[in-house]
Formats: sequence, C-alpha cells, structure tokens
Amino acid sequence: MPIKADAGVSNTPPVSVGSHQAVCYGVVAIGTQPSEKFTPRKKVIIFWELPHERGDFGDKKNVPRTISKRYTLSLGERASLKADLENWRGKPFSDGELSTFEIDRLIGANCLLSVQHESKGPKTYANVTAVMPLTKGMARANQELPKVYFNLDEALERALVENAPVYFPPELPEWVVNLCKASEEYVAHAGGKPAAQPSEAPVSQSLQDETVPF
Repeated sequence: MPIKADAGVSNTPPVSVGSHQAVCYGVVAIGTQPSEKFTPRKKVIIFWELPHERGDFGDKKNVPRTISKRYTLSLGERASLKADLENWRGKPFSDGELSTFEIDRLIGANCLLSVQHESKGPKTYANVTAVMPLTKGMARANQELPKVYFNLDEALERALVENAPVYFPPELPEWVVNLCKASEEYVAHAGGKPAAQPSEAPVSQSLQDETVPF
C-alpha cells in the first residue's frame, strides 16, 4: 500500500474567532531566537486560558482551551508587548513603572482577547490580535490551570552553577522546549556559537494602583 505522510492537520479545531475572556496562566522567556529576516531578539511567550471555551483532552475533561502569543522581550516605544500591555491595563505605563516591571506579574490577570484565524496550507491557526481590559462590571474569572513560569536565562545559569543538565519543567509544552533549545543562549551552552548579547534587559514591576489588572 502507498506510504502517505501526515499532513499535520490537528483534530482539535482552533479557538473560535471573536472576543474571549481570558486569564493569563503562564509566562515563558525562551531566549534569543534565530531569524532569517530580522535581527535575533530575546522572546517571551504569554499563555492564556479561556474559561468560557472548554474541551476534553485525554483524561482532562471540561478544561479551559488555551492560546498564546509570542513577543519580543522589549518595552520600547514601538514594541508590540508594550502596546498590548498598555491596552490590557487600560492606561499607559509611567516611566517609573516601566523601569520596575516584572512580566510574571501578569499571571492570574484577566483580560479580553480578540482572536482571528489565519490559514497556512492545510492548517488554520488562531491568533491573538488584540488584548483589552475586562468591560466595566464584568466578573473576573479565577485561574484554573497550573501556573507555568520559566526563564531560560535562569535555567542556564542554574545548570552552570550546579554542573547539571538544563532542567525544563514537565508542564512546558514540547514545542516550547524546542524553541528554548533553538535559542542562541542554549546553543552556546551546548557548545555551539557564542550567544549574542541581549539588546533589551528584562524589566520588573511593582504597581500599587489596584484599578489596573497588573
């Protein structure tokens, strides 16, 4: 019989188009990612769960669907991360807030996501096209999925100090681990080419204004 390659089409339909209430449950810094078209930059992935769009996945029944977006790890004036965070907060960052921002503070924060579909060959992808605050009077949803936090730089430093392999926590999806292993920092750690110096330093946050979600 003929041998046919898998077309890679998932049996699980993409998250539906439209506006979704979402809760951030994960932040993963995946290091400096290679690019054929652009200057390699440090990247971060933000993960959201969608409490009103649910599914059954193996032995996990009636759990929230999830969606993610990858960003350059920058809060520069033109950075899409800064734009989405300010839309999410409902107000701009002050200079002081920008200088003390820690991105893992997003975990547990509610928002509204605008989702659109994009077709590439046989696959249809659900993309986050906008991040907004909850509408006035809208009830916050509680985070259901376990927190996912990983910083590749921290993991590499720990591996060097402990003279041990880089530890990737089991809750990280395989595709995220593969992205981390493709980073310039991981390749350098494994004996490849030296990693490029990061063009943007991670920033941290401590906000006192309780009217914004983070």
